[in-house]
Amino acid sequence: MTINEVAAFLGYPPDRIRELIDDGLALPKSRVTFKLAASTVRGVPDISDTQLG
Repeated sequence: MTINEVAAFLGYPPDRIRELIDDGLALPKSRVTFKLAASTVRGVPDISDTQLG
């Protein structure tokens, strides 16, 4: 999925999805940082459907 598709799916702006890929999100209780995994296809980030499951 593209950044825009993931943004629409999650209800976030595309910039927030880029932040989740680059910086991640610290989970509130454990403080573990979770990053949204993405591979690069032709220079464009691609997020697999299994990441969103």
